[in-house]
Amino acid sequence: MLPEAEPEDQPPSSKPETEKIDDISVSTLPKTGEASSLPYYFAGLGSVIVGFFLRRKSKKSS
Repeated sequence: MLPEAEPEDQPPSSKPETEKIDDISVSTLPKTGEASSLPYYFAGLGSVIVGFFLRRKSKKSS
């Protein structure tokens, strides 16, 4: 009687995981959690506009 051989674990591959959707193989990328920087642009633009109004108001007072 021969002992049963257990299957060996396969090393991870460098290929991205693929999903099959409607017979089309699609590669999926990992989610990195990157957020949009659009709110920072609006905050900066708002700061510039407020700065222009404050500068204009201080020149009229002088």
